[in-house]
Amino acid sequence: MDETKGSLPIKYRPQKWEDFVGNESTVEALKAVLDRDEGKPHVIMFEGPSGCGKTTLALLVAKELGCSQEDIRKYNIADMRGIDTARSIIQQARYSPLQGDVKVYILDEVHKATNEFMNSMLEVFEFTPDHVYFILCTTEPNKVLPTIRNQRAQVFPVNRLPRPIMMNFLKEIAKKEGTTFEEEHYKEIFNASEGSPRAALAIMDKIIDVEDDAKVLEIITTEVFGEKEIIDIAQFLMKQGKRDWKSMSNIIKGLDLTGSKPEEIRRALKGYFGKILLGRDDKRIFDIVCLFLDNFYDSGKEGLVCALYLACKM
Repeated sequence: MDETKGSLPIKYRPQKWEDFVGNESTVEALKAVLDRDEGKPHVIMFEGPSGCGKTTLALLVAKELGCSQEDIRKYNIADMRGIDTARSIIQQARYSPLQGDVKVYILDEVHKATNEFMNSMLEVFEFTPDHVYFILCTTEPNKVLPTIRNQRAQVFPVNRLPRPIMMNFLKEIAKKEGTTFEEEHYKEIFNASEGSPRAALAIMDKIIDVEDDAKVLEIITTEVFGEKEIIDIAQFLMKQGKRDWKSMSNIIKGLDLTGSKPEEIRRALKGYFGKILLGRDDKRIFDIVCLFLDNFYDSGKEGLVCALYLACKM
């Protein structure tokens, strides 16, 4: 792993296959197809939860193919999702690499592409130039055009780390950093990160210089339950009797709902109510938890607001 300075997620981002933790079957299958003399897939799709290594694997594939940094093109399709982007990619793909023999296009959050984008890319995905490879990354493969997912791309799943692997991973990172944590802290980091190594390292980065154990636990708990406003939402939804939507709306107005914030709030609420369920038998809380099981990457603010409205009416 890269031992340069920086935040832990950056410092310990895998730079070679041996550094990649978990998803062993996916990595082995991926290495096998890349070892072929002929018939390497020119369109690869990584699907799985956020923060579990899809983009990292894409970069490792590019390195394995011998692609230079200058010839890696990375697009966030959430921001560049229209037909003009597709036309630009198709046009660029015709040209030879600046260095070496291949060019690699990494398309992050490809499920957010417009139908026009996806349909425009069908032909180049099917008849990809020999010097071009496309790597698609998505948290919602069901929203990718079936023709791409089922016929054009070779799909590799990237899953969350199970508890034993995550615990060993975190302890190894702590050892490299010359520190250690209480066993309970490692467990809480796992719970807060929901099996995402990137999220786990981000949490560890916040607590690594904190000496007070109680403060460490408070910081981790904040990651699970979120800011005060989020706790206010959870407690409001737990009230007995009528839950006024206008009052809930006033709480929501105090939240930052831009970018990935709705998804972070969903995870915080799911964690909060999930912990409550462990200590009681309450069907209404179970029904609320169910509203927050599916992510809001696509629906964003609107998805969160609709879920909160339904929870308020239960």
